[in-house]
Amino acid sequence: MFPGLESGGFGKRTTIPGPDGKPLNPGKASAVAAADWDGDGDTDLLAGEIRGSVVLYRNVGTTAEPMFAAAEAVKAAGLPIEVPGGDAGPCVADWDGDGALDLLVGCGDGSVLWYRDWQETGKPGDPSLERARTLVPPARPADPALPGGSRPSLRAKIAVADWDGDGRTDLLVGDVDFEDRSAAPPKELESSEELLALAREYARRLKPVPGETPVEKAGREAEARALQQQMVAQGKGREAARPRFEIHGNVWVFLRRPAEPPAPATKG
Repeated sequence: MFPGLESGGFGKRTTIPGPDGKPLNPGKASAVAAADWDGDGDTDLLAGEIRGSVVLYRNVGTTAEPMFAAAEAVKAAGLPIEVPGGDAGPCVADWDGDGALDLLVGCGDGSVLWYRDWQETGKPGDPSLERARTLVPPARPADPALPGGSRPSLRAKIAVADWDGDGRTDLLVGDVDFEDRSAAPPKELESSEELLALAREYARRLKPVPGETPVEKAGREAEARALQQQMVAQGKGREAARPRFEIHGNVWVFLRRPAEPPAPATKG
């Protein structure tokens, strides 16, 4: 945690202790959301991790002096959450505007899931989450007509905000993308058998021939050097043909559309 300062900056990094006094550690690749999840007036923590689960750390202290209880599995439709592709990234927001907190989760496969709280507005206590609904489908192969693909790639991490200031809640999604930077293999790239044959011939040309003249020796060594150059060129071609991927991230904005007006009544 980096505590906020009155100047607008941040203080030194501090660790958040759990009930055993050790730093909270939900697992590898953890991602955290802060919210008053249980409605008792202080800030709790929800954390996702690499296996795809989401856990709750209840604040049993205060917002100013938090103390966190042991991790509890967050459930939806009565079952612990495990998102597809792992790498869960939770975000807490009232997504449908009914006054109750919902849970949105970015997933390792690039999808974004919405777990709606079915409770009535203002009802205290833990949200009771419904089965997941898909807001963003899983990643698919990049569309060559659209640089970076046509929708988010893997390991989605999300935020909710009114991005365009129109009064509607929008969705922002960060991802990890892998762009193939491999060079096309040279047309003249030889097979492994042919490369091995070159190596054998090169080794044969290196050996002195009994009774050869200085001119024959110079010719044999020149042929060996030529074979060596061919093998070096083959090796560079093979190295260039190896898969090479550039890792980068994108941020996508999904703007919420206006609600459609109700259909006009028709006479029965």
